[in-house]
Amino acid sequence: SLDGGRGRRGGGDGANDGLEDLGRKTVDAVRQLCHEGRLTVTQKQKLIFSVIRSTKQEEVSQVEMAYDLLVENALAGEDSALEEFADQCVLLCAAGGAASSLVYDEAGPEEGEDGIDE
Repeated sequence: SLDGGRGRRGGGDGANDGLEDLGRKTVDAVRQLCHEGRLTVTQKQKLIFSVIRSTKQEEVSQVEMAYDLLVENALAGEDSALEEFADQCVLLCAAGGAASSLVYDEAGPEEGEDGIDE
């Protein structure tokens, strides 16, 4: 659903449009969850940072993957989709304690250099 499973943004033939839209929808959902009190401000900041960072690096963040799989691909009327996405957001923030673990490229998780600590 993202780009054939490769974990990269790209193409140059309009392929980025869908991924940029996914990024916007993901950020909107993260903001909504924070507004509802389901995510802390710190969690929101980490997740949005991972989306911004992945966009800059032409990669797809884990939070975008989670949104795509759990919310975008949810069956119509499946109310638990956003709840499951909220749970995954909390887990993503807890895993490793830094946004650097939230970005994937073809080789897998990327380590270090984001400057965000818990």
